[in-house]
Amino acid sequence: MKALKFLVVFMGVLIIIGIITLSISLINKINNKKFYSYDLEKDNSIILNAPNYTTLKSLYSLNNTVAIEFEGINESVILLLDPKTGKTLQKIIIKH
Repeated sequence: MKALKFLVVFMGVLIIIGIITLSISLINKINNKKFYSYDLEKDNSIILNAPNYTTLKSLYSLNNTVAIEFEGINESVILLLDPKTGKTLQKIIIKH
């Protein structure tokens, strides 16, 4: 009978400690702004400099890449970009 009383008290203490731990972690997550809001200061824009003496002719989306075609007097340039990073994957130059 003493063992049962000890077990009931011990389990009650464990439940109280668990509730306190969950409450503290929930309060910390609510107070953390990154948990529930979008970071508006994050800038997702990509700056792309066009090749000299060219104009933008077309823009294509190809699977996981973006193809941008520039047309110039003597040549056309096609840039293949990774949309997630903005890095140039390949540059294709077509001479006229």
